[in-house]
Amino acid sequence: MDIRVISTGHEFHQVDTKIAQLLLELLPAAVERINSQPQCVTAPPASDGPRFYVGKHKINDKVMLFFRQGSEEQWYDGPADFAHHAFGKRQVPVAVIDEYRLALKQEIEANRARQAQREGRQ
Repeated sequence: MDIRVISTGHEFHQVDTKIAQLLLELLPAAVERINSQPQCVTAPPASDGPRFYVGKHKINDKVMLFFRQGSEEQWYDGPADFAHHAFGKRQVPVAVIDEYRLALKQEIEANRARQAQREGRQ
């Protein structure tokens, strides 16, 4: 089960179900259950060929556009309108840029909802 601390917005994924249910029961104003299905995020392919994909940063959970070839990995977290130039001469597929644009939009909407929820409690 995935949960979020309401006051900070920090998310915890794959929490043991019994522990998560206990936290939700004991602290309903501090913890909330969140959608456990990732939206609009593709996993990197297993092959070593050049690949572009949308994912989340391992530490700050921010949506990013990634380029991976062998052991080399680069990332881009800027505006979607400039993503086609993100990796120099390497052309990012339009479908991946569209997916990145959608993921950024969803991230912004989620952040706004969390901010509005926090402001409503103060």
